[in-house]
Amino acid sequence: MKKRAQNLLTLILVLSLCLSCMLMPHAADAAASVTVHSQSELTNAFSTLAASGGTITLGADITLDGAVSLPVVKKAVTLNGDGHTLTLSGDLALNGDTEMQNITICNDGDSRLISCGGHTVRFDATVSCTATDLFYPTIAGGNADSTAYSGGELTIGGGTWQRVLSGNAGTGASAQSGKVSITGGSFEEAVQVGGAGQMASGSKITMHITDGSFKDGIVFFSTKETATANLSLLVSGGNFAGKIRVSDEAGTLNGSCNLRMVGGEFSNCTGIEGWTGNGNLKANLNVSHALSESMFTLYADDTLDTTLLRTGVADPCLVYVNGFYYLTMTGSKNIALLKADRLSKLSQLTLGSNIAYRSASDATAVQTFGYDDLSGTWSPELHYFSEDDCPGQSGWYMYLALRNNSGDSSEIRMVTLRSANSNAPESPFVNPKTQVINNSQPILDKDGEIIAEWGCGMSVLRIEEGEYKGIYAMWVAEENRGTIDFAQKIMIAKMKSPWELASEPTAILHPTQRWEKFGSGKSGSKYYPAVVEGATALYGKDGQVYVIYCGSGYWTNYGLGQITWNGGDPQSASSWVKYTDNPIFGANDKNGRHYTGVMMQGAGHAFFLHDAEDRLYAVYHAYPSAANGSGKASARNAYIEPCTIDYSLYNGTNYGVLTFGNGKKPADTSTQVSFTTYLSHASLFDRLDASLLADITLADTAELTAEVKNGSVALNVTYNTDATGCEIRRKAEDGTFTLLAKLTDGETRYTDKTVKCNIEYTYIAVSYVDYGGTRYYGTPSDTATASVRLEPPTLKVRVSADSGTAFLTISHPSAASIDYYCIYKYDAAAGAGTKTLLAKIKANYNSLADQAIEYAHTYVYLVTALQGSSESAPSAEVSVYIPTPRMTFTAATAVGGGILLTVTDRENADSYEFKRSDASGSTTVLANTKDTTFLDTDVVPGTRYFYTVTAYEDGAPASRITANCTAAAPKASLSITEKDGTVNIRIPAVSGAVSFALYRDGALLLSGKPGASSQFPNPWGDGKFVFRLDVLDKDGNVFDSVTQTLRIGAPYDEAYDKNGDGVCDIRDVLLLLQSVLNGNGGTLADVVKLLRFIAD
Repeated sequence: MKKRAQNLLTLILVLSLCLSCMLMPHAADAAASVTVHSQSELTNAFSTLAASGGTITLGADITLDGAVSLPVVKKAVTLNGDGHTLTLSGDLALNGDTEMQNITICNDGDSRLISCGGHTVRFDATVSCTATDLFYPTIAGGNADSTAYSGGELTIGGGTWQRVLSGNAGTGASAQSGKVSITGGSFEEAVQVGGAGQMASGSKITMHITDGSFKDGIVFFSTKETATANLSLLVSGGNFAGKIRVSDEAGTLNGSCNLRMVGGEFSNCTGIEGWTGNGNLKANLNVSHALSESMFTLYADDTLDTTLLRTGVADPCLVYVNGFYYLTMTGSKNIALLKADRLSKLSQLTLGSNIAYRSASDATAVQTFGYDDLSGTWSPELHYFSEDDCPGQSGWYMYLALRNNSGDSSEIRMVTLRSANSNAPESPFVNPKTQVINNSQPILDKDGEIIAEWGCGMSVLRIEEGEYKGIYAMWVAEENRGTIDFAQKIMIAKMKSPWELASEPTAILHPTQRWEKFGSGKSGSKYYPAVVEGATALYGKDGQVYVIYCGSGYWTNYGLGQITWNGGDPQSASSWVKYTDNPIFGANDKNGRHYTGVMMQGAGHAFFLHDAEDRLYAVYHAYPSAANGSGKASARNAYIEPCTIDYSLYNGTNYGVLTFGNGKKPADTSTQVSFTTYLSHASLFDRLDASLLADITLADTAELTAEVKNGSVALNVTYNTDATGCEIRRKAEDGTFTLLAKLTDGETRYTDKTVKCNIEYTYIAVSYVDYGGTRYYGTPSDTATASVRLEPPTLKVRVSADSGTAFLTISHPSAASIDYYCIYKYDAAAGAGTKTLLAKIKANYNSLADQAIEYAHTYVYLVTALQGSSESAPSAEVSVYIPTPRMTFTAATAVGGGILLTVTDRENADSYEFKRSDASGSTTVLANTKDTTFLDTDVVPGTRYFYTVTAYEDGAPASRITANCTAAAPKASLSITEKDGTVNIRIPAVSGAVSFALYRDGALLLSGKPGASSQFPNPWGDGKFVFRLDVLDKDGNVFDSVTQTLRIGAPYDEAYDKNGDGVCDIRDVLLLLQSVLNGNGGTLADVVKLLRFIAD
């Protein structure tokens, strides 16, 4: 009893204690949210929350005195600044998972380091940073020293930071692994993907940037020693200045460095660089299509205070390439090429120090042309050809004409040179074939011969799509030099290469309008041409193509005119329509009247270029003059001004006429010209430094399907629309994928027609972007396979009753898609090795009659189907035996007329019934006789008859056989005529004749089989000719002849044939005249009549 009481008391005490514990607050729960006001309280709070985690709120601004290492925490702690400031006067080490929010971190003095120790640390978007001096705080995802770590994720969403180190701040070798995510913030110095120094094997850090401002770029490694790590950076947002570089030190790097760029703003990024050290680091750069396109477009206006570009310039050509203007112009013996980054600087450069071509050292000019001394290097133009335009010949080309110093302009040849710089039209210029500096390449015709005709001012025109797609050369030629009809014309021809034509040149423009002819005609003893020259292509919207050209002599009322392409063959003059209101620009109107106030004369020869905003500019030359056009200067100047295509004006084909700011007149030279240029490169690829030895790919994977259609493989590709194009590659026998086709301009389909049947083909597709002469590829698609199955045809063979023909019939389950059948044959006795092609027939003819067979032979036939270049397996072999027939039967025309029927019978029947039928279907029994021959004389020449002979034995039919024959005329006939110099001979068929011989005046002229005709030019001239036709039977005996006399030439009348030779000609006139003079008859009037008769 006492023991039970004690147990009960104990139970009551335990229950009371448990109840008390339940009612008391937990110390840990009470500390889950702590407010602190000082450094010590902050440190203590981290200790308090070390096991449970929680939130620490700043109740006041706190300054950390010196370096602080916060206590280790096992669970995440949130440091909420509640708008207060945490000032760092030394480094701060975080020793557990931590999140900072609503706090300002002030850096006092030198840049203070916040080391995260490889923990999961987050700086929220509500974090901001200030500095008492020049530096902001620095963050290290790892440790302040070189202690190894693995794990953790650093996230930065806000704040301004001096630097970020994803790994350790210490430079010693250690393994460092973790993740970094930057979603915002601003970074004064380079953000580092790796640690501050060496990294040991096993290190792996990945970083993802979605936003933020990076003022000094990104760096992966930073050590002069050795670092081995796999570092990866994905950039999908943010604004980047400075450089992105593999390393800023020349250390030894191993492992991998992967940079994937799918978004972000890189206008101020100055480069993507590699490193100059050693090691086996594998670098990869993967770029999205969006970033590979022209997205970095910072513009600047280059302003010129006048339209005057440079004085003393004729035939100016100006291009803007990679931030520089290049200006060239006509010279006397050399060509100058000026380069400047501002329009205003082009007038300040000297010609002598900027010579791009010297004629005296040009072997082509001196040796090939024999031009020892030039008096003109005319109309140079700069044009670029891409690798797609001319594979293996891409680059910048200069076209010009060389004028021999011969006293006039009659000796001029066109040449070209290519810049040795593939990216800009800069010296030196070389022969594009031999690469010899300053050695020009003559322009060649379509046969590869040097164009010897007068020509200059070569320019380039492009048709971008359609039936006439291609690149064309245009130049000025001349005709009728030295006559009152002396004129120029614009020529065009398609180009095979930058220096060779592919077609015969044709003229598309002649001077026909009045304004084009000022200055032409004869002056003194000299003739001046009607001028059309300086043809330059200009392109409008919707594929419109114009040619702007110069009209009238440059020394007179020079101006610009326009012709417009109407969509026809550009090599045909009918495809170009001249604007009726020409000239479109100049110092004078179409009647030659000078525009009042225009202080120029001879304004023309324009070259066109676009600025960065695609605004159009014209560069032209003109002579300065008085406002009324008088007092023209002795030298021309180059001018530049903006212009547009006015699509409200009808040009004769469509709407679009080149128009200038001052209408048809040049602008006042005081007019300011603004040209928009790029401040930065057009593409991220321009930032790639030569030191970046990386595999560069696009962040795009194409999708490919393959389907068999009509004996070919139809390939369908899906790829990024921003790509330049997509390559389709087919797997070769050696296992490599080789280029099959390139899809461009949005193409997504290609049909492989080169496949062979019953072979499986494997394909991949790879999209690409072309930029700066380099092709950047995406990730290959998954493979797609296809196999064209071409089933063999089916063959049936039967032998005719007379064993004279084997009839073959072919069928195929896909007959509509079959192109041809190949029929093979061999004699079974000789073996399959003697198989030969009997015939190749079109598939719509699915039968064949083989008469090349012999009795008592067995023949084997087989057939294959052809579909494109593919041939099916052969059909099953069909063997047929050709029996020797009981009877043979022939029907042949007989000498003298009729058709002779002859039958042979090995069995000698009792009787034979001969029947005849014709095309009308009527049938006649000709005879029933024991004779084996019958002559059918009741026939009409030219009619085809069908015969059947039936052998009867014991009154019943035993065998039957057929034959046919066309009846012929019983007598020979001949028709020979001559008309308009052509002789026509017709020799109709003759019954019983197997050959003929035709003689002219006793000499054999023709021989052959009757039923022939012949036509040929008269080889004999005028005269009387006697023809004899002999027809021969099967034994070669002549059984009939016919003659015909043919007179060719003058009319014939026997009364006028004085010498009796069958021809009335001058010889008869002479005989009659002699008779008159000798008093032997006739009068002079008779002679005149005969002459009139001969003359018809």
